[in-house]
Amino acid sequence: MSKPLQDWELTREALDRFLDWLDADREQAGRKYEAIRRGLIALFNCRGCSAAEDLADETINRSIRQLSSIEDSYEGDPAKYIHGIARFVALEYFNRQVKRYGGPAPEDLPDPSRTGGPDEEDEREALSRCLRRCLEKLTPVYPLLPRRKPVEPRSPQVAGRAVRLFDQRSSHPDAQAE
Repeated sequence: MSKPLQDWELTREALDRFLDWLDADREQAGRKYEAIRRGLIALFNCRGCSAAEDLADETINRSIRQLSSIEDSYEGDPAKYIHGIARFVALEYFNRQVKRYGGPAPEDLPDPSRTGGPDEEDEREALSRCLRRCLEKLTPVYPLLPRRKPVEPRSPQVAGRAVRLFDQRSSHPDAQAE
């Protein structure tokens, strides 16, 4: 049986064993570790977690802690296993936020009863949903100008078009008066 979470401390030996599990080549294992950590930070940021780096570190620490129990039996990409742990870390984070501040948890959290880690396509879909939500919240600084057919550079229309664009921008409410 493993130690309770509060009593567990990351040791150099545990980290070395984790890196060996990621890849036998230490240089490649370091690259994988950094890629996994960056992916976790992006995942937590995308889900609206304010402490994304801390949650990524927590996820990796839990993975290292659980490594001895799954090392011999787990087959597959370690990143998928780690992302599976990240799902639970995110759920715990949102549960703490709900208890602290009230309100519902985000609707797009993955189902924790689903076995295995999210595959690459699921991750892309989650990132795509997040990006769409973020883009919907943005408001354009300048109104979108209608698209026009390309104008030949030496055409007499060029000067008139430039004047119209200048007039539109300078009459915009956000334009600064000189």
